[in-house]
Amino acid sequence: MRASPRRSRPRGMALVLVLVAVSVATILGLGFALAQSTAAPLARNIGSGCRARAIAESGLEMAVAYVLANDDWRTQQSSGLWVQDQPFDGGTFTVYGEDGQDIDGDGVVDGDGDLSDSDSDLLTLTCVGTHQGARSTVRAVVLPVKRVLMIVDRPD
Repeated sequence: MRASPRRSRPRGMALVLVLVAVSVATILGLGFALAQSTAAPLARNIGSGCRARAIAESGLEMAVAYVLANDDWRTQQSSGLWVQDQPFDGGTFTVYGEDGQDIDGDGVVDGDGDLSDSDSDLLTLTCVGTHQGARSTVRAVVLPVKRVLMIVDRPD
């Protein structure tokens, strides 16, 4: 007995639909699997970048604290490299102290290069933090001021 053409047509269509569904599911599954393989390294890179940023900010904070704590920092330090590859929190930081500030926005500090010539000169502190291949740079312009304590007698 021969199958009628009406019955074989729905079976053929069902087979084509199943084949399309399996193909789509395979493509979606592979796409998801491939996307997941890059997520973990990407997360590690982001984590290292955040850690490098935290190290750079901490190094900058230490440099500012040094300037505020030492009255003679202008004669003890010169314009340029202050600290190089200092280990901190699983990474390192490097601090540059430069006389002046970047006025024109070209990334180069504009100053005379002599920290000790004037107490009113601005100081640009740049800190570069690194962690597992990631690098982050932070910069601050500081106007160090000396604190003066005045003691005045009150008239009674």
